[in-house]
Amino acid sequence: MSAPQILQSALDYAERGFHVFPLHTPDPQGRCSCHKDCGNVGKHPRTMNGLKDATTDEATIRQWFRQWPDANIGIATGAASGFFVLDVDPRSGGSESLKTLLAQHGKFAQSVWAKTGGGGWHLLFKHPGGKIKSSAHALSSGLDVKGDGGYIVAAPSLHASGQTYAWGSEYDAIPDAPDWLQLLVTSPADTHTPRDTSHTSEGEIGEGRRNQTLTSLAGSMRRRGMTEAAIYAALVVENEARCSPPLADADVRKIANSVSRYAPEDPAYVFSDRTRKDAETKPERKSQATILVELASEAEFFHTADNEAYASVEIGGHLETWPLKSRGFRDWLMCRFYEMESKSPNTQGFQDALGVLYGRARFDGETREVHTRIAAHARPLHER
Repeated sequence: MSAPQILQSALDYAERGFHVFPLHTPDPQGRCSCHKDCGNVGKHPRTMNGLKDATTDEATIRQWFRQWPDANIGIATGAASGFFVLDVDPRSGGSESLKTLLAQHGKFAQSVWAKTGGGGWHLLFKHPGGKIKSSAHALSSGLDVKGDGGYIVAAPSLHASGQTYAWGSEYDAIPDAPDWLQLLVTSPADTHTPRDTSHTSEGEIGEGRRNQTLTSLAGSMRRRGMTEAAIYAALVVENEARCSPPLADADVRKIANSVSRYAPEDPAYVFSDRTRKDAETKPERKSQATILVELASEAEFFHTADNEAYASVEIGGHLETWPLKSRGFRDWLMCRFYEMESKSPNTQGFQDALGVLYGRARFDGETREVHTRIAAHARPLHER
């Protein structure tokens, strides 16, 4: 990405109310611009006060990116910018953790997400108020929460791997978090007297896992058709027997009430009625990214065991398979768009579409093996 594009992205975030600040940058060899033996390449702040310097002030942002034109972009999460993030790291088991969580509660009805340079992804939700702590492995292995006092690296920043961060969806309307997720990430004040929980016995649920465990239990009971009263009664017993220290009764009742509002036969815990109504009444306007994604539906998307995304496309009566990052796939998709719209897609729309298709290949597609065939040819072979 060019310096003007990086600056424009930072200004666009600020205009939307996201508090931004400059981060260090990886060089072509994957070393950090801090010139130290860095364990956080391209992800830590350049300014003296770091995250505390995050702002929406245009003059300040322009000054920063004049001083560091290739800086990566950091966005403060939490109440400051109005959203929190689920940070999924497949390398630490985050993909499986998220699948388990969604199997318990149902898929998100709406999402705003971005692909990280390291192969993971960020899921953004509106900040619900209260306190949301930023914590590693907050919900499970490889599933971090970026809330108050945290930040994310944002597109089009560069990762040490050489990959860039990219939006997988438009980010102008961040959805509310479903109730069950809000219960898992917020930190209600306990009314019980604190006691030492550093040495819990086997089977006890310590602080930091109580909301998650009881909400998961409530969800499984509701899917079996249990009523709110029955769920509440069971949670009270579980809370007193295993939670150390037990949650306040009001918190237990809130979990039972929230989970019980959904039909037993409906496993999808969706966003608020207001959010659904907004989505239903909003007039449909197809972006270039949406058109590109629809055009790509004729391709078959999958991934390899090492999470490389691929697409198979029928061309001239035979099937061709390309990595999504290859020139072949990009040329094919650009050609399809030109055939329909008689113009080329803009850079941002194309990148957004690739992010969505990358997610489709990685998370919806099958895992397959890819083999390269080499045959004799009269001319020398040149790699594209």
